[in-house]
Amino acid sequence: SGKPDVPKSFMELEASRALSYASLHGAEAVIAFSDRSGREIVREFQLAPERVRTIYPGLDAGWFAKRDETRNRAHLERMGIRRPFFVCAVNDLPHENLKLLLAAYAVFRARVGGSESTPMLLVVSRAASSQDVSEKLATNEWPSGVARLCWRARETYRAIVQESLAFLDPCAF
Repeated sequence: SGKPDVPKSFMELEASRALSYASLHGAEAVIAFSDRSGREIVREFQLAPERVRTIYPGLDAGWFAKRDETRNRAHLERMGIRRPFFVCAVNDLPHENLKLLLAAYAVFRARVGGSESTPMLLVVSRAASSQDVSEKLATNEWPSGVARLCWRARETYRAIVQESLAFLDPCAF
């Protein structure tokens, strides 16, 4: 259907929760990407707090510190990115709020005039695994000023992060 995987009934929701409960309780340890998500897992699935470990997403700060604006701009130009941009790494999972982000960007664009000099929104996602994102791309449903890129080489990611005006993260956990 191209829509995020949302339970179609209360029974399906309960079956999904039961499977999650059994999987979490059967695991030797559970990894959470933030303290808050760890506390939520403990609370929702009645796990002992010591079984949940937080491992923060990270990056090599030294590698990102090496900025070559000329090289970055040339790299971005080859991908068709020729003006200032905001970047958001997101898929179409409900908690990632892609639809809300696109609506907010459309409002921003309308308020600042929406010219060719208006910063664009670059939506970066992992490959075309996301049906909703892929269908939007295929049917040109993206609002004006929005472009999508699939994850590429490390150099591309570094250029995107270093040259963006801001990194937007509309996730709601």
